[in-house]
Amino acid sequence: MLKKLFIIAGLFVFAFILSSETAFSQKRDGQWSNKTPQERATMRADKLKDNLSLSESQYTQIYDIFLSHFNEFQAMRNLTREDRQNRREEMNKKREGVQTKIGEILSPAQREKWESFKLERKQYREGRSKERNKRQESNRNR
Repeated sequence: MLKKLFIIAGLFVFAFILSSETAFSQKRDGQWSNKTPQERATMRADKLKDNLSLSESQYTQIYDIFLSHFNEFQAMRNLTREDRQNRREEMNKKREGVQTKIGEILSPAQREKWESFKLERKQYREGRSKERNKRQESNRNR
C-alpha cells in the first residue's frame, strides 16, 4: 500500500516537473527567435505596407532591403562571444543604413508617417522597459 502511494506521488511530481518545464521553455508566439530571415523580412515589409500604404514596387524594394539585413544579422549571430561588442556596434551601423535606404524609397508623406510610427514604437518600448525595471526592483526588495 505504501509502495503504491510513493509510486503515485512520484508520478505526480514527474508530471508536474514535465509540464512546468514545457511551459517555461515555450517562446512567445510571433516573436523573432524562431523565424527565418525570409519570414522576418516578410513580417517587417508587410507591417510597413499596411501602415504606410506602400506600392508593390516600394514593397519589393523594402522586402529586399530587410531580407539582406536579416541574412547579415543571422550570420553575425553565429560569431563568438568575444566579438559581441563589435557585433553590436556593427549591427547598429547596419541598422542605420537600412533605415536610410528605406527612407529614400518612401514618399515625403510616407516618411513622415513612418517617423511618427517609429517614435511611437520607441516610446512603447521605453515604457515596457520601465515597467520591467520596476518589477525587477520590487522582486529584489522582497
